[in-house]
Order: sequence, then C-alpha cells, then structure tokens
Amino acid sequence: MGYHYHEIFKHVATKVHALIGFQDEETDALYLNMIKNLSPGNDYTFQQMMMEYLTEFQVKRFFFYHRYLWCHNGFHAKKSGDTLIVTEVNADTRLVVGDSIMKMSQDDIKVLNTRYAKLLYYDDDLSQDWSHIIEKQSQMTVLRGDQTYEFDVQQFMQLPDNSVKQYNGYKVVTIYNFDEHVAYDHNCPVILDLRYARGITPQTYQADVILISAQTKGSAEFFIQHSGIKTVGERSFGAANRFETLIFDNFVFVYGLDKEGEVIPDEWINDEAEHDFILDRAKSIVLS
Repeated sequence: MGYHYHEIFKHVATKVHALIGFQDEETDALYLNMIKNLSPGNDYTFQQMMMEYLTEFQVKRFFFYHRYLWCHNGFHAKKSGDTLIVTEVNADTRLVVGDSIMKMSQDDIKVLNTRYAKLLYYDDDLSQDWSHIIEKQSQMTVLRGDQTYEFDVQQFMQLPDNSVKQYNGYKVVTIYNFDEHVAYDHNCPVILDLRYARGITPQTYQADVILISAQTKGSAEFFIQHSGIKTVGERSFGAANRFETLIFDNFVFVYGLDKEGEVIPDEWINDEAEHDFILDRAKSIVLS
C-alpha cells in the first residue's frame, strides 16, 4: 500500500521545517486539513496544493512534482507590462516568437499576475517564471501583429531534446533538461545556452560563454555559479544549489541543501522577443 496524501504532506513539512529552521503551525494546519479532505485519485490537485504550500515559505530551492504528470507547454514567455511575450518556441509550433499573450482562460494577464503573485515569488517582470502558471490554463488569447488568435493550451510530457549545432567557427549547445548530459568536442568556441535549463543532477560542461535567463533553474544555476565561465543574459531564477530528493511512490520532493542564490550575468542583456540580442552578443565574444 502506498502513501496517503496527508502522510506525504507530513513528511515534506517535517523536512521543510528542518531546512528553514522554523514551523508555521497555522499554515501547516490549513494545508493538512485541505489535503486530508482530498479524495484518492486526485494526484494533479495534490501536486498543485503541495507546490502552493511550498511557496508559502518563499524559498526557491523547494520543488514538488509527480513523475508521470510533469509536463511543459512547448514554449516560454516572459511578462512585459500587461502581456506575456513569447520568447522561445520548442514544441507548440502554433506560436511564434514575439506573439503577445493577452489573456489565459479568459482572464487578463494583469488579473493572473495578482492571483498568482505568491507563486511568482512577488518577483518583478524580468524575474518571473510563468511556466507553472501557464500549465494551469486551458486557453490563451494571442495577438500577432493586428490579428487575434484563440488557442487551447497544449501540454507535452517530454522536454525538448538537448542539442549540439555546429556553425562556421563556433557551436551552440542548448540544454533544456539538465539531468541529461550531452557530450561534445570543445574543438572550437562553444556557446552553452542554459536559458531554459532545469534539473537537479550535477553536471559539468566546457564552454566559452554561457547564456542564462530567469528560467535557468536548479543545478544549472549551481554549475554556472562555480564554472568561472563568462555569462551573458539575465539573472537566473534563484535556486542555485546542490539538491537531494525524497520519493513517495510517484511523487518527488526536491530540496536544496544550502541557502539558495541567483546568478548575476557578467553582461546583462534583456531577452528580446523580436531579436536574440543575447545570442548575438555571445557570438561576437567567441568570434572576436
């Protein structure tokens, strides 16, 4: 017989208390009561409740997920004013870089920003990661030029493949899943793109320039922090750490062993949807 939801919660809460050095008894009681009233077979709802519980502490080194319910939406977007601007498309090819997402599930982005402020860690626009909020949505209203489109939000179970691409005089290594190592020769200048990398497995790469963004998470941040390699882009998510896991059936609690930290790039260039100035700058560095 596996774990009941409330048993998993108690184990996680105990570990959280030990890591942060205090217990919020009122918050624990509130979530424990809700979880005890959650009927079996609601794994997705339980996962979402645990994620919300962990953000109560505003500590970015805690993650909780279901191994077979984890998904991504096939694109990345960043908040700009009252819209989300698509900055990268890797699976949902209905979208193009530069699209403006005006609404999701019929709610304005401004409304969603207020509703999910805690899940966004009350960060400013440049530092917000909307990926887990987009996962909650069913529909989005997209403005492209002067045309408006309505799309259902898609979900993809597998992260995009990591890649190595050779160009004239340099190569670009793009990592989405930091848990899967990529081998390549460092026989020419290497740009290591970790802007959308996430994972908990320690890895080491050789490169001449690393690209980072607010969606660079976890062990990727920790690697960058200790690599000594020049960085270009935006400051990272803020969960740089060494990680361990607690596994309960199909649920995984991931926690950093040390105080979390973000990586500040050597050259700060904001990601622009219309043109990839971050990559352009990296090319100019390795080809100079």
